[in-house]
Amino acid sequence: MREQLMPNVLDDTVAHKLTEVAVAKQRRRAGVLASELVSAPSVRDFAAALRSSFERMGIGMIAEVKKVSPTAAMAELRKSRPALHG
Repeated sequence: MREQLMPNVLDDTVAHKLTEVAVAKQRRRAGVLASELVSAPSVRDFAAALRSSFERMGIGMIAEVKKVSPTAAMAELRKSRPALHG
């Protein structure tokens, strides 16, 4: 019963992202996107950028910055709805 009361953050995120992708596909059709890609600037070589950073500064890093983690969001939800988490 408890699992039904607590939202599944990952499922919510996936559902939201699928909706975003569907809307984006409606805005820009594949043919239009393909024609735009022909004149798009080249992408940065990710691995080369990490190697270059490591060679120059002795560190290569991948970082993700978030406003709040899912764990913190769940803790906040628990505080705001104490009756659900008895």
